[in-house]
Amino acid sequence: MKEDPDADTSFESDEVLKLAPGSLAVSGIDKILTVKELIDSIINGAEDILKSGVFAGIRG
Repeated sequence: MKEDPDADTSFESDEVLKLAPGSLAVSGIDKILTVKELIDSIINGAEDILKSGVFAGIRG
């Protein structure tokens, strides 16, 4: 698509958010995880907390 050189390129951020309230959040997504990857990530994170946090040494 070719841009119009005479088009106004200034914008108000409040107006943009009214038009597309959730679209700016997409810029923070860098990877889409599968369910398995998400669960593995949560489990690994929990294990890391247990190994290094206040619970280190307490295992059932």
